[in-house]
Amino acid sequence: MLIPIIAFIVLLFALILVHELGHFITAKKTGMTVEEFGFGLPPRAAGIKRGGTIYSLNWLPIGGFVKILGEDGSHRGDNTSFASKSIGKRAIVLSAGVIMNVIFAYLVFVVGFTTGYPAALDDNNDQIAAHAENRRVQIGYVVPKSPAETAGLKLGDIIQTINTQPVLSAGDVVSFITTAETSSVDVILERAGEQLTIAVPVDPETHKIGIQPVTTGIVRMPWYEALWQGAVETVQLVWLIILGLYGILKALVTSGQVAGDVAGPIGIAQMSIQITHLGIAHYLRFAGLLSLNLAVINILPIPALDGGRLLFLLIEKIKGSPVSHKLEHAFHATGFALLIALIILITIRDIIRL
Repeated sequence: MLIPIIAFIVLLFALILVHELGHFITAKKTGMTVEEFGFGLPPRAAGIKRGGTIYSLNWLPIGGFVKILGEDGSHRGDNTSFASKSIGKRAIVLSAGVIMNVIFAYLVFVVGFTTGYPAALDDNNDQIAAHAENRRVQIGYVVPKSPAETAGLKLGDIIQTINTQPVLSAGDVVSFITTAETSSVDVILERAGEQLTIAVPVDPETHKIGIQPVTTGIVRMPWYEALWQGAVETVQLVWLIILGLYGILKALVTSGQVAGDVAGPIGIAQMSIQITHLGIAHYLRFAGLLSLNLAVINILPIPALDGGRLLFLLIEKIKGSPVSHKLEHAFHATGFALLIALIILITIRDIIRL
């Protein structure tokens, strides 16, 4: 258990570092004074000052920040302040964290495709399938509180047979379960090199057990093909994340509820620990996916996030003058409070699930 926990902490540290380095480097390059580079949110636990910048560790273990002189609209007369720079330079600094997260994910995917990358083959392109090795059918998702979860099936389990019938594709799993004439199915699977036989009840109404089977393989290709495929993977996942967020926001607005599969910090940590047991290749993909999630969420025009600050730059560009400092501060402060409240609620739900 210790190694997966350390792996998650390292991953979280890396994603925060990559994001905040984007802001930090571009702020320095555009002549801005960076007052603080912090991990976590205040109050400050410890800090050290180097080159005019305080590098700090803070008590609230949620994200990180780069504090730039004049980012609150002050010090307009100081040519090293954020407020004194052109809208273009400020936009570069604000969007740099998101761009760095996308670049990080892309490089992770390129390395993965070069060294051996787990991929779903059922709905993938021919290039992916052509480079696939070690094909097998795995459990890609277990529905919470389903017969499968109750019986002990887990994410990543390799399904070998169902009622003694060999499973060669994800379609076989669906077919064998839905046509079963018994109230349960005997599933022989492989988990961490061990073969298990588990009897799983079949829901009498849906004729399902509550899993999503996926035909997977390890995709390995030359580096020059990996450069292109990494870009394809990045674009496809960004689009899927956008669609997923749209569904979550729609449900939040229409019903006032957060979707059941949304995870907070504890839920993400739990997923990280589970995926660590599947091997480094799966963990690389998880790291890239998490980095893209961070990028997409941050670019949304939500108060206190990078996208919210970019929105105010756009308004400034349109009206020809800065938005009232008090109004912008109130906008971001309110949004930040709501985000923290949402994180706390999701975290409480994660704890209840555990």
